[in-house]
Amino acid sequence: LYLVGRLVGAYANAESFALAYLARPRIFYLVPRLISAGFGLAGAAMVARTGGLLSNRGAGLAAAVLLLAAPVHFAMSREGLADLPMTFFVAAAMYSAARIVKEERPRIRLYLLAGGMVGLAAAMKYHGALAGLYVGAAQVYRDFRRPWLPSVARALANPKLVMAGAFSVLVFLVVTPFAILDFKTFQADLAFQVNQQRLTGQPGTPAGPLSAVLFSKLPAAIGFPSLVLAPVG
Repeated sequence: LYLVGRLVGAYANAESFALAYLARPRIFYLVPRLISAGFGLAGAAMVARTGGLLSNRGAGLAAAVLLLAAPVHFAMSREGLADLPMTFFVAAAMYSAARIVKEERPRIRLYLLAGGMVGLAAAMKYHGALAGLYVGAAQVYRDFRRPWLPSVARALANPKLVMAGAFSVLVFLVVTPFAILDFKTFQADLAFQVNQQRLTGQPGTPAGPLSAVLFSKLPAAIGFPSLVLAPVG
């Protein structure tokens, strides 16, 4: 919002931006929430395309509807936070991985696109980097042969996959330059996130006993319909 305001001449400096917030704060809440809602819809569309590519159009649409109906996704779509942008980029990485699986000879630009989406997901929230597992799994699926261990090793060493991984790191650093410019703070923030995930059984922490995650937090996050349908794929 500040960047757009500077470009159109609405804000001369950071001070005028702060004064505008004090005078009319509503727009400063509305715009981020609209952006989150847009990313939420776009993420559902990406899930629909992935389902259509891997299965059929009906399956893709059903998956998108279940995502939109998921309580956490619905709630976060109304908040101006980084969760929904991360979800979109994770879904985009998943779609790119599906294309790697389905295309007969996927080009290097598809791998770079997948890596870019992983980098952007990680830039939104650090655990978005886990989207890289989609890309790696797609390559392993393409190259899998028996015996399985050498096959997996060869797949993970595929030059296109390595380039995708390197490009994801580059994108992350471009979007999150403070990871280099202020490495100590970045390291401390990352360590804090890891420690938070390690905490178990503490009120208000994201982690907890596996039973609590499976039977309490997961149903509350994805909703009862998704929970019932998940075991049957």
